[in-house]
Amino acid sequence: MVAAAFRRSESTPRTNWQLVLAQMYWARRSDPQNMTHAYIWYSSAADQLSKEKNKAAKAMPSELLIEAEQRAAEWRKRTQGVGPASVDHPQGSRPTIKSARASLA
Repeated sequence: MVAAAFRRSESTPRTNWQLVLAQMYWARRSDPQNMTHAYIWYSSAADQLSKEKNKAAKAMPSELLIEAEQRAAEWRKRTQGVGPASVDHPQGSRPTIKSARASLA
C-alpha cells in the first residue's frame, strides 16, 4: 500500500521513495520479511543512483569529472562511515547547501 502511493507520485524522484521504503522496512527489521524488503529497496536505490551517477559523469568534461572524483574521495576520507544523520551540528543547526559546498572546497 505504501509502495503504491510512492509509485504514483510523479513529483518524487524514484530513488527518494526507494530509500524511504528501505528505511521504513529496516526500522521494522525484527521481522525477517521486513529485512528482505529493506535489502530489496536499498539495492534498487543503489542501482538507480549508480545509473544517475554514470549519466552525470558522461555529461561532465574530463577535467571536471577528475576534480569531482578527487573531492568526493577527500570527503569520504574525512567522514569515513559517518552519514549525514549522525554528523554533529553546533547548537542543532542544519547544514545548508552553501556550507556543504564550502566543506568540499
